Amino acid sequence: MSSTVQDLVTVASVNFSPVFEDVNATLEKMTSNVIEAAAQGADLVVFPELALLGAGSCPECSALKAACERHQQLAETVPGPSSEAMAELAHEHDLYIVYGLHEQDASDPTMLYNAAAVVGPEGVMGSYRKVHLGEPPWVTEGLTFTPGTSLPLFPTRFGPMGVQICYDFWFNPELTRLLALKGARLIAAPVGSFAAPGRDDSMRTSALSRAQENLVHCVISNSVGGPGVREAGYSGTALTEGLRPDHYVGHSMITGPAFPRFGRLIGEAGSLEEIVVATVNLQQQDRFQKVFDYRRWRKGRLSSASRLIADEFAALAESGDC
Repeated sequence: MSSTVQDLVTVASVNFSPVFEDVNATLEKMTSNVIEAAAQGADLVVFPELALLGAGSCPECSALKAACERHQQLAETVPGPSSEAMAELAHEHDLYIVYGLHEQDASDPTMLYNAAAVVGPEGVMGSYRKVHLGEPPWVTEGLTFTPGTSLPLFPTRFGPMGVQICYDFWFNPELTRLLALKGARLIAAPVGSFAAPGRDDSMRTSALSRAQENLVHCVISNSVGGPGVREAGYSGTALTEGLRPDHYVGHSMITGPAFPRFGRLIGEAGSLEEIVVATVNLQQQDRFQKVFDYRRWRKGRLSSASRLIADEFAALAESGDC
């Protein structure tokens, strides 16, 4: 990378519990977290999926099979009140912030997105909208939200940054690969992941794999606690009993590539609210890419493989089998 691009980057991943559907109170908590991270030299602070309002199943959205009136009233556009407030904070502390929110379409207030706002010292940079939405019985986001349709990169002083939200990161490795091939030096992943006690290993395994297979650092931020689910709207099943979506497991983490041992867990939180801060070396990451950049096989001598994979995905989509 050019000498004008920052290579040593201090990142902060927040184990966070929002004040459910209370934007002002949640913004106060987020502000305190940003100030605390900034005091430790953070260049980037990542909050969880839907951090601004809290994530959870909604009986009204389930009944309507669409975004309910309450969520439409609570959602906001980007730029909007919260992103502008967070941008002022980012400017004051000279850092970048990524946080999840219910984003409202500027041209259609009934259309909502599970999105992550990205702000920096220069102001509101935009948003990423979740592509893969979960469905009942686990969550109702597929009823509340419209899927995103793009994979943007956000320019930062440490190079291009990609953003993925929860399912996009955990279960769809193609998206991380695409962002890396487009030039992302770092992936910010706001998630809302729940698990039974002691069942967080799958998160760690996936986060290490995404970092190693794409030779890119990943900053994953997860919620902790609840409430997440309104009691009136919850009905346990054999599938979900004991795994209620208000049991957000935390374990926000920072991962990166490593050799000869694949994957490096740089920092990890526990199951309570806390901030994990670490400095990552993107220049070392760049060296890994030069020595063994298997990502770029897709752009060079194995570009035919990329075309094959794209054609197969297109055929599956056309047939309705995926």
